[in-house]
Order: sequence, then structure tokens, then C-alpha cells
Amino acid sequence: MSRSSISAHHTASRRSPRRWGAPSIVQLALALAAHAPGAALIGTGALALAAPAHAQRAAAAAQPQIDRLEVGSDAGLAPGAELELRLYGTPRGQASVRISAAKPINVVLKESPAGSGEYVAYYTIKRADGLAVGQGVRATLKRGRLATTANYSIPSTAGAGTPPPSPAAGLRIDRFTAAPVARLSPGTELIFTAQGAPGARGSFDIGGVASDIPLREIRPGVYEGRYTLRREDRMTAATPVVASLSAGGQVVRANLAQPLVADVSPPSVANLAPRENERVPAGVVYVSGNFEDRRGSGVDPRSVRLALNGRDVTGETQITAQSFSYRGQLPPGAYSAQLTARDVAGNELRRDWRFEVGSGAAAAPMDVQLSGPAGDVVDGRTPVVIRGRTAPGATVQARVTGLLQVAGPIGLEQELLNQTLTADGAGQFAFQFQPAGAPGSRYDISVNATQNGRSDNARLRLTQR
Repeated sequence: MSRSSISAHHTASRRSPRRWGAPSIVQLALALAAHAPGAALIGTGALALAAPAHAQRAAAAAQPQIDRLEVGSDAGLAPGAELELRLYGTPRGQASVRISAAKPINVVLKESPAGSGEYVAYYTIKRADGLAVGQGVRATLKRGRLATTANYSIPSTAGAGTPPPSPAAGLRIDRFTAAPVARLSPGTELIFTAQGAPGARGSFDIGGVASDIPLREIRPGVYEGRYTLRREDRMTAATPVVASLSAGGQVVRANLAQPLVADVSPPSVANLAPRENERVPAGVVYVSGNFEDRRGSGVDPRSVRLALNGRDVTGETQITAQSFSYRGQLPPGAYSAQLTARDVAGNELRRDWRFEVGSGAAAAPMDVQLSGPAGDVVDGRTPVVIRGRTAPGATVQARVTGLLQVAGPIGLEQELLNQTLTADGAGQFAFQFQPAGAPGSRYDISVNATQNGRSDNARLRLTQR
């Protein structure tokens, strides 16, 4: 059996055994009248005019769609030849084809396999049918109370031809990308594009949000799919998105190859030490800070540069994607610090500040500062890291109490952490805990720092989504 379509070719599964064995198989193709199917939205028992574009998009979730129609034959259009009809479109519908022959031919197609969106039927041409090039063909796909029709015609190219290459033989996804968005919030439309083998059935899944969303072949080998976030969807930049192409019983998949959220904001730096205009004792001085790039791509450690009074001390500085720390013997005097960095997306950070080094300097302030996850929200699956800063060498008492959602409105208060820490030479400290409740749980963090009879405290509240 050979066949062709007005768009990309698709491999057909053959019925076995078949009686076709002629050396040459006639290739037939159904072409669009006026280059595109004419589709109309049909209610039960009545025909309506084609809806405007915005109305069609609004009804897209319910309206079935026809992607293409393929017809093959074992002996052209001669009486006794057997046609193979294959329609591709919305899964789990009812498909039929009407051929405008001398006596109209109505053929019902069966979805095979179930849920695949591929509908198949075979028809033996009768002597009275009088099939010819140019005759009209109307395909109909119903689902529930709605239906879509597409008008085709038998083209002049319906002569002998070479069967199209099987897409299953070279089934592949070369690239899977998305149009970046500013944020993932209700009403945001996500647009995905996959490039690969033509003539396959495409779909994509958004982890924990939606699955089997169609990827329509807009031109050979290029598939496009869209999804609009709903209020109840819980999607982050880390949510996996996977594309699938299937043909001939084979399936290939590819993960999204780029960040979904556009990173246009530069990173920032927090917990600077020494602070702006702070006076610290002469001797060993720590110059440090923490990078923050919430909902961004993260700081590239290779881009970080630190200078003190114009002298590049980057080579003497410990640098990670989260922080930087310089330790050096600084003589008394006024100092200007300059920090530059870039995130992975290329957004630049520059921070300049001043401090003073001198003997007899006042003790470092006890002010406690805390920083937690972005938006003070935790996912409940991974440990939560809390970072802070206070006076160097101070004793830090950290406590985490959870009001845990157990069942419905029932909550359970539980102490999850009670730990004593010592701030390092830059006054920095960190601790972590594992969330233990269901979404809606609340975690209260309290930190108290003491040193030489002085003390200070800070609090932070996190919510589990």
C-alpha cells in the first residue's frame, strides 16, 4: 500500500495478510482545495458558519481538529482496487469520509490504536463508482456534540509514485524549545516548538500539570503546541516539560532544551561584610557576601571579580555561585570595594561600597540578618537552607517550629530544629531543615545571636506550597 497526504507523510501499519502484490503500487494524494481545508464548527444536526479566529481559540479545548487525510491504493482508481484511508486528528472521536463519486461514497473510519488520533478504513472501488481526479472528498471528525469538517479533492498527481519514506525509520526530535515568558502565572500562554521527523503524531507533557497536549505539525517536521496556565496549576521554572513524537509503533522523547522563564533581571548581593561605612579592627579582615538571583539563572562563578582600593584580589577570594569570601591582612585605613558579576543569562551586577580598617575599632554590630528560599516558599520535597549574618564569632541559637497541615484543617505544631552554631570570621552562619508537612504548612524560624553580653534576634516565616 502506498499513499501520500497534503502535508507530511506518515507511516501506515499494514493489515496482514493482504492480497496486494503488484510490482508497482499507485500513489494517491488528497490535496487541499484552495491550499487549506475548509473547516466549520458543527452542532448536532445543524451546520454553523465558521467561527471567528478568537472564538475558535476559545473553543479549541473542545473542538476536534483534523490534521490531514491520506489515501493509498493497490491499483489506482480502477474498479476492484482497494483504497486505504487514514485520517489524523483529535483522539477518541468518530471519523468518516464522503467521496463525491457518481454515487456518493460514505466510509466510516475506526481509530487504531485507541487514543492514537489515527483513524483507518479500507474500501474496494466498485464499477459504478467512477472515481476520477478532481472529485471532492469531505472528511468529518466528531467528538461529543461538536464536529469539524475538512474539504479535499483528488489531485492530478494521483498517478503512479514512490511510497514516501517511513517516518518511523528516521523518527527523531532534533530540538524542543519554548518562547520564554516573563513569569509563570494564571493566564500565561506557553508556546512550544519541536523540530524532527515529519509526519509523526506529536504531543507534550508538563510535569504534574497537564499531559498529552497536542503538538500540531504546522509545516513538515515542525510541530507547535500551546498551553494556557490555569489558576490551579502549580508550575515553576524547574517543572519538567517533555515532547513526544510517535509513528509506526515507535516513540521518541526530548526534554525542553532551554529555560522557560526569561531571565532579564540582574543578580544582587546581600549580607555584605564589612557593611557600608563600617569600621572593623586592623589585622585579618573578611570581605564577603551572598549572591541572590531569585527566579533567575544563577550567578556564573567565573564572572565574579573583587577589587579593594583598585587592587584585584579575585585570585585570593573563594567564589561559588552562592557567595564570595576574601580573607586578608589589611592595614588601617579607608577602603573602597568593588564587586562585579554576571548571571548565566548575561545580566550584570556591580556593587561598590566603603569601609574602614583601624585599631581600637568598635565591636562589630550584633544585627542578625536572615535569608531563605525565593518568595519565602518551600516545595516540601527538598531540605531548606537558611543563611544569616551577625557579629563574627557570635553564638547563634537557631530554632524551627512547624505548624504542619496533616488532614484538612487539622494542624500539628512540631519543633523541627533546635541547634547552636558559631558565626564564622565574617559573621556568616547557615543551617537547614527538612519540611515535614503537607501543602499549606507553615514554618517559623527564630535566630538569637549573643556575644560578650550583647544579643540580637531575627525571625522568618516560610510557607509550603
